[in-house]
Amino acid sequence: MAPLGVQSGISRSQVSRICAEIDVQVQAFLNRPLEGGYAYVYLDATDHHGRLGKAMQVCSRAVVVAMGVNADGRRELLGLKVGDSESEGFWSDFLVSLKQRGLSGVKLMISDAHVGLTKAIRRQLQGCAWRRTARCAALCSPVPGALCPQPAAACPKGSPGHGHGCLAQRVCPGLC
Repeated sequence: MAPLGVQSGISRSQVSRICAEIDVQVQAFLNRPLEGGYAYVYLDATDHHGRLGKAMQVCSRAVVVAMGVNADGRRELLGLKVGDSESEGFWSDFLVSLKQRGLSGVKLMISDAHVGLTKAIRRQLQGCAWRRTARCAALCSPVPGALCPQPAAACPKGSPGHGHGCLAQRVCPGLC
C-alpha cells in the first residue's frame, strides 16, 4: 500500500480541499439536532497532545465525548469537543450545548468521578441519577428497574442485570 503524500500523486491543495469538505460534514454531524430522548448518557474524556497557536506549540488538550442510548436501545455519538482541560466550566459548556441541541429524557449519567465533570452534571442535569464507572465497566452493571426501559424478563438469566434491567444487554446485546 502506497503512503499518501507526494508519492500518491495527491497535491497539497487537493488534501486541503478534501479536509475542508470533511470538516464541513463533521461540524454538521456534531451540531445536528438531538431528537428523541436518551435515557442513558455516558461521558468520558481523554488527553491528547496537539499543536496549538501560531507558534504551533505542542500541548495537552482534553477531548470529551458523550454517547447516548436512544429509545431503540442503540448507542449514538451525541457530541465531541476539544478544550484546554476537564474543568467544571468546560464540561458545563459541553452539557449546555447538548441540551440546546435537544438532549432530553436523561435518567442516568455514567462517567468517571472527575471533580469538574461531576459538578457540571449536578448543575446542568439536575434530577438525573449518576453512576461512577471505570471506562465501560458500567455497561455490565445492573441498572435499577425504574431507570431501565427494558423489562426485567428481557435480561438473560445470569446477566448482571437479570431481574431488574441490564444496561449492557440493552446497549450491546451479547456482551454479558
